[in-house]
This record gives sequence, C-alpha cells and structure tokens, in this order.
Amino acid sequence: METRNRFRLQFIGIALGVLAALMIWPGTRWLVRSQASYLIPDQATASSWSAGVTGLKVPRFKETVRAMHNYALTRPEDFTIQLADAVTYSPSGDLNYTQKVANLRELATRFPDRAAVYANILRFSTQGPVMVHRREDGLFVSRYDRPFTFTPRAVEPGLLEAYDRDAAEGERLDPDNAFFPLMRAIGLLRAERDSEALAALHRAAQKPLWQEYYEDEVDGEMKLQTGAFGRTGVLDRVGIYSAVLLPQYAQLRSVARISVALAAKDEQSGRADKGIAIREDVMRVGGLIRAESHTLIGSLVGSAVALIGMQCPGGAPMMEGDPHKIADRGKQSGSSGEKSVPERLLEQYDEFLQRTGHMEQSARAHGEVVANAEVKEIAHLNQRSDLWGPALQHLCMCWWTEIVLLNGAVWTLAIGAFAALCYRSRRMRSGQGLPKWASRGLPFGAAAAVLSGATAYPAGVPATSLWLTSVLLFAAVVAALPAASAIDRLRSLGAYLIGLAGTGGLILLFAWQSTAAVDPIHRIVMMINGTLTEGAQSPEPNVPTWLLSGINSDLLFHLVTVAATACVPLLVGTAFIIISRVNRVPVSVALVRGFRGCAVPIAGALILAYAVSMPMTVRQEADIDQRVGESMRHEGKYIAASAGREWPGRIP
Repeated sequence: METRNRFRLQFIGIALGVLAALMIWPGTRWLVRSQASYLIPDQATASSWSAGVTGLKVPRFKETVRAMHNYALTRPEDFTIQLADAVTYSPSGDLNYTQKVANLRELATRFPDRAAVYANILRFSTQGPVMVHRREDGLFVSRYDRPFTFTPRAVEPGLLEAYDRDAAEGERLDPDNAFFPLMRAIGLLRAERDSEALAALHRAAQKPLWQEYYEDEVDGEMKLQTGAFGRTGVLDRVGIYSAVLLPQYAQLRSVARISVALAAKDEQSGRADKGIAIREDVMRVGGLIRAESHTLIGSLVGSAVALIGMQCPGGAPMMEGDPHKIADRGKQSGSSGEKSVPERLLEQYDEFLQRTGHMEQSARAHGEVVANAEVKEIAHLNQRSDLWGPALQHLCMCWWTEIVLLNGAVWTLAIGAFAALCYRSRRMRSGQGLPKWASRGLPFGAAAAVLSGATAYPAGVPATSLWLTSVLLFAAVVAALPAASAIDRLRSLGAYLIGLAGTGGLILLFAWQSTAAVDPIHRIVMMINGTLTEGAQSPEPNVPTWLLSGINSDLLFHLVTVAATACVPLLVGTAFIIISRVNRVPVSVALVRGFRGCAVPIAGALILAYAVSMPMTVRQEADIDQRVGESMRHEGKYIAASAGREWPGRIP
C-alpha cells in the first residue's frame, strides 16, 4: 500500500511539475494561458473578436471590442493602434462605413501627415455611397450577368467633395503612389467629371508604386489583441488577415470599364489616338496593381483591369466570356483547340491597332495576357496550398485536442472532488452504499435523462415525444418495482426525479461548457474557410476537416466534442462498475471510492498527454506564423516562390 501511494504521489508530482514548467517557459506560457482561458465559457477573447468582426455571431463580442478599445486609449501615440481602433470601435456599438469614415477623419486631425489615414478613408468610403454608378456599366453586361438596369441614385450633398479632398491630400502626402489618383477617379466619375477622372487615371498610370495601406489596419489590430488579451495564437492573426475588407476593388474595375467606354466613344468619333491612350493608361494601372498588390485578390483584380483595357475597341461589342471578372468563365485553350477569352480579346485588339496604325501599343497587351494566365495558374496553386489547407487544419486539430484534454482533466478533478465529498457519508465509508429506495430511483432517473436527448444541446433541441416518452417510461418502471411500503415507493419516485433533474442538468452544463470551450476555434476555422479559401476546391474528406470546417452541421461537431471530453471519465466509471459487480460491492460505493482515489492520477495522465502534444503545436505555430507573415507581405510572390515559380512583374 505504501509503495502504491508513493508511486501515486510521484506521478502526481511529475504531472504538476510538467504543467508548472509549461506555464513558466515563455515559449509555451502564452499557449497554456490562452487554451486555459477557453475553459471559462463566454469570455471576451481575441478569438471572439477575430470571428465576430467577420459577421459570425459570437458571445460577448461587444465586450471584446470594448476591451480592445480600452487598451487603445492607453496608447494614444501609436498610429496603427489608433487606426485599428477607428475602424473597429463605435461608442454606440453600431459600426458601419459611415462611423468608420467619421472616426478616420477625426484621426486625420491627430495624424495629419499620415497618408495611411486618407487611404483607409477612401477604402471604407467605397463601401457606401461613393461608387461609380453610370449608364456605361450596361455596355459590359454579358449573358452570364444579371440584366443591368440603370437607376439614378442621389448622393448626399458635399460627400463627393469631401472624398475628393481626402484623395487629393493622400496624393500630396504620397506622390509616387498610384492608389490615390486612381481612387480619386472613382469619385470624379461618380460626379461625371470625366475629363478630370481621365487625368487622374493618367497620373496613376505614371506612378511607380501601388500601396493600399490596409496593412496598417492589420498591424494595429494585432497590437490591440496582444495588448488586450496577451499573446495570441496564429489562428487569431489569420482571422484578422482574412477579415480585411477591400470594397475598393469593385470600384476600380468600374473605373476601368467607364474609362474604356469613354475611350470607345473617342475611337468611334475618329479620335483613335485619344482612345488608345486611355486604354494604355488602364492597362498600365492594371499591370501595376497585378504586380504590386499585397493580396492575391488584388493581383487578380489588377490583371482583370488590364484586360478590360482591351475591351470594345472602336466600339465593338463586348467579348463574351466576361473577362473583366476575376474568374475567367470562358473556355480555356485545351484539347479542343478553342482559344480562351483573353486570347480572342487580344486578337481583336491587335486587329484594331493594326487598322488604326498603332501596333506599337501591342506589346503591352500581349504581355498582360501572358501575365493574366500566369497569375491565374498561381491562384489555382493557392487553392491547393498547404498553408491554407492541411497546415491550418492540423493546427486547429492540435488546439482542439489540447483544449479537450485540459477540459477532461478539469472535469475529472471535479468528479473526484464530488466523490470525496460523498465519501464523508458514514454509509459510503462503511461500504453499505445507497438505501434501496435510492438505488432504485437514481439510476433510472439518470438513464431517462440520457435517453431524453439532452446530449444534443446546444446544437439541437430534442423532440418532445422523445424526452417525454423516456421520462414517463422510466417513471412507470420505478413505480412498478417491488417496494417494502408505499413510502419507499414514493421515495424511489422522488429519487428518480432527483436523478432525472440532476443528471439532465449536469449533461446540459457539461455539453454547454465543453462545446463553448472549443467553439472559438470552430468559428475561426469556419471564417477562414469562408474567406481565405473561398472558391477553392474542397479538400479530400478526412475527420479533422469534416469535424472542424463546418461542412456538416454544428450538431456533429458538438456531439464529437462532448464525447471526446467525456470519454475518459465514462470509461473509468464503466471500469469501476464492472469491478463492483465482480467483487460484489455496491455500485455507488465503487464509483465514490474509485473516483476519490483515481481522479487526481487520471487528471495527471491527461495533463501529461497535453504536455506531450504541446511541442508539436508550438512548432506549427512558429512555422505557420512565419509563412503567414511572408504571405501578408506579398501573397502572390509567396505562393509563386513556394511552387518554384516566378511572379510576373510590371511590364515596362
């Protein structure tokens, strides 16, 4: 007995020592703290913000935003933190583009020399009424699109003027950046100041740089999360990256379309030189965005803009296949020998250039068509990228597994504490177990609670017929069992109700806490799958992807999580019941004695299993964090380099 107790104490000491080491070592301290915080449901966490900012419903989201805002108040001189706070916080809690723009304009008075403020004002303004809305858009509607109907839309007085001032100020502060004059063209075209808009487009085409400044928002939001909640995992940072809004891209395509429509009018009026010059500006700007944009979607938009520059030469009908969309819906060159839409578009444009005597402009068009094909191939590689596919899925599974192990250890200790409390009863210490009336009622009450469907909470509500039939059936069985007296029968029914209510409540509490603990991870994965990998081919079916990505219903995820968390206590409890039958000991005595003596060692074993998995998670965190950082600097170049390809640069 002494040897067994000594071994038990040593084992517990090892588990506690390992856990203490994980909490002390800087490389794992933040990870243990983050995962342990998930065990308390409905807490304001970095994960809640990362998921909630994309529109997913998460508990205590407003409290999370307020906590980050309170941290921002302590860093008034940090520009990126103040920028992030301006686009994520609203005193009323209702954050829309109007509030964001108002916050940013107030920020501009505090940081007047920061071009990033004006870039973000322009970006979020295009989320609202500042958008190109012209009849000419109808010229670019193909059979793949919904029918176009032009409806005049009024603009709030002074709005376009304020937008133009912001764009002009940004261009003054960052004169080499094509972003500001091109964004300025959006407002000018909306106001039908076409000559000024084309002049702004021409200035943009001469600029050497393309910088959208959304990275300052990302950097500030990461600082806010770290300041408010401590160091967070790479999943939260990926969530921030995927939540960035880029509404300006739709408007930049509209600028290209309207500019080409104006060019076609000039060409039809005999001013081919002027029309071709406008097309050249469109293709130059598109090529710059394609080559320099930090996001893959930006590069695809830039490539599409360049192709729009070749549309409708001389007023010809739009080439079917809708090449100004990000995805080329036309048939690609293949075994059938049919040419793709960009290739046919290039042939048509070359014929126009030859007819008007401007074949010297053909080289740029040819280069952009080749670059378009290369960018699309690289984008296709991203759909099968290890970073946004298996790597993140494996990291999510590591987090899920470790949280489940920690939670299982906590619940095992809770059961052990309850067993120790029950052992203080004289009947338990003497080995007599529960009274007969209690031993008849409590187990049936527990069985009725389990079979009533309560384990489906919170993802599903059990059918009324299911739980009502279960409750009444077991109540009838308890009432029909032989009893020494009517009082004993009533006591058995009372014990049944206690077992039913107690077990049902415990199941609901356990299911709610267990699923809430891992729900932030589940929501982040849903968000990543819905944004970063939108349009990608579905990965090969496997349990981790199927479980975490939300491909199936949340009910499956909740049930698997509850089962995984409860499996160790249930298996141990089943073993104690079997031992009690073999040794002819009352089941209640065996369960109380067993969990009282074994709960701590079992929890220690779960903690050791948690510690064993920790190094793998730390390595994956570091690896993915580095790769995500490289991707954020220039997503297209990162994907190309990962595949051993060269990213197509700007055409001189």
